[in-house]
Parts: sequence; C-alpha cells; structure tokens
Amino acid sequence: MAKQTLMDSLKISGSVADSVIAVRQQSMSQVKTIMSDQSLTKDQKKEKMKPVKEEMKTKLEKFLTQEQMQKLQQMEMERRQGKGGQSKDDQ
Repeated sequence: MAKQTLMDSLKISGSVADSVIAVRQQSMSQVKTIMSDQSLTKDQKKEKMKPVKEEMKTKLEKFLTQEQMQKLQQMEMERRQGKGGQSKDDQ
C-alpha cells in the first residue's frame, strides 16, 4: 500500500505512514515464511499466523486510532478483492 494513499485515507503524517508500512512489511514477511512452509497443514499455518497478526495489531495500535485501524483493514480487504483475492473472514 502506497505511503501517500495511507496518508490521505487515514489522515496521518508521513512518519506515521512510514511506521505503519514498516510494521506491515515485517508482519507480511513472517506470514510468507509460514505460508511457504510445506511441512505445515493449513490449520497449523493458521495457528502460527495468529500471534503474528496479534503482534501486528498491537504495534499498529501504537500509531493508529481504532477508527483508522478499521479503515486500514477495510482498505486491505478492498485491495485483495480488487486483485481477485479472497476477503479475510477468518480473523
């Protein structure tokens, strides 16, 4: 997600947008590692991702209000659906 998009949509400063991007990139890196682990079942992957998602949420809450968090989540869902992906209904 582009920095300017975050700044405009969430009404945040550039430094906060940079922090949000950094947190999301770190979490996505961990998610990719989990998802590429062929030794894990789908359920095991889901379980291993829970703490990663919780940690990301906790870190983002340091920078964003609850309303901004909801907006970010909505933007992510719309982005995934726009690319033909699935919505996140297993949170």
